[in-house]
Amino acid sequence: MTASKVSLLCVLPEAWRDYYLDGFRKRLPDVQLVLPQDAIPPESITYAFVLAPPPGYLARFPRLKAIMPVGAGVEHILADPDLPDVPVVRMVQPDMAQRMSEYIVQHVLNHMRRYREIREAQARQAWNLFVSPTAQDTTVGILGLGTLGQHAATYLRPLGFKVRGWSRTPKSVQGVECFVGDDSLPEFLSGCDVLVSLLPLTPETAQLIDAQALKCLPRGASLINASRGGIIKDADLIASLDNGEVSEATLDAFDIEPLPEDYPYWTHPRVTVTPHCASAATVEAVADRLREVITQVERGGMPSPVVDRTTGY
Repeated sequence: MTASKVSLLCVLPEAWRDYYLDGFRKRLPDVQLVLPQDAIPPESITYAFVLAPPPGYLARFPRLKAIMPVGAGVEHILADPDLPDVPVVRMVQPDMAQRMSEYIVQHVLNHMRRYREIREAQARQAWNLFVSPTAQDTTVGILGLGTLGQHAATYLRPLGFKVRGWSRTPKSVQGVECFVGDDSLPEFLSGCDVLVSLLPLTPETAQLIDAQALKCLPRGASLINASRGGIIKDADLIASLDNGEVSEATLDAFDIEPLPEDYPYWTHPRVTVTPHCASAATVEAVADRLREVITQVERGGMPSPVVDRTTGY
């Protein structure tokens, strides 16, 4: 790669910009980094690393060869009706699945061991007795049995958890009770003590977790969303938390990010908010992945995985 032919447009939230750009300058010295405000001819841009660019924005760059979204979600890119006909390449770092699985195990254990209640008791200086079920008595349901879902199952099962999974297409995962399709969703949900969402956001999965779905869970079940905010109908989840149908929720992704200061999740006593960090990679890992994709394209190859625009993932 040389600066004369490789330029990377970075469309990033202001809060992340310096972190990424400082790391990219050190790790990708032969790539020209470009920000939207820079005065540079559109035809000189060859690659784009973006989070939620405005509709039609990427169509300005006629020599674009590939688009790399920040993170795993791509719905913010695919929603653009003028999206250029170039590969949208997932930024899958080698340790993404491990980071996600660690997050899921952490919060499944927190829910099972009643950690939120323990912290609340500490705040009151209350020496209460807390008795928890064991992993062998707890069933974790994973919505989405793709790479991340299957990896999470391999982390949960050795701890003794019973694991079941649901997907839109048939999957077979050793040691996991698998369900497929909309018709099986109520049965799947009915056996989940902890429900974990790792689904991509598509027209079929948008607001899949609504009041009807939440009522299918055993009363007192808990929820972890480490996928996309649009999977959950927020008002329905808050109502289920308020009436005790759902005991607690750990949420890492939201319809609006950053989460607005006045959003009820921030202060709800049964909600843990994490700032979309479940599988956040180091800037070094992201830069190395960018170099890998750019090198493959420059050599005439096709990087993998490329998003299927028909399915949305």
